[in-house]
Amino acid sequence: MQHKIKLSQSEVREIFDYFIARNTDYDGRRNNRRDSVMPRRAFANAVSAYADYPRIAGALDVDRTNIYHYTKTHKQNMIYTDYQDLYSDAVVCVAKFIEGNMTSADEGIMVDIKNLRLEVAELKAKLNKMKGIVGKQVRLLAN
Repeated sequence: MQHKIKLSQSEVREIFDYFIARNTDYDGRRNNRRDSVMPRRAFANAVSAYADYPRIAGALDVDRTNIYHYTKTHKQNMIYTDYQDLYSDAVVCVAKFIEGNMTSADEGIMVDIKNLRLEVAELKAKLNKMKGIVGKQVRLLAN
């Protein structure tokens, strides 16, 4: 079923962040373990009616062929209770965003996520700066 509403990549990412914040068992690591793939898979299937594969892939930081595979294997995964729960919650998250029914508590979660992303970016910048300083010191000691 095609919908008139099409989400941008940033909107898909915002919904995904909200979805992950609601499902705290997912640690956000990008690996191929089942507990990391299932949330991405469930979310990709829930949002696929509102965004194309490249946008979803960009938001989830995976290749678009992964999104194709996720949608192709959706029916087989519905036998797993944990997948069913994740998919149901992803559908709720997408619907809340589409309808504009995010509550103030939901908006608080989104503000927290944005603040944490800024903090992570700052810490990454500090870490890269420290790596540069340590690298210079190691080169000086080697000479």
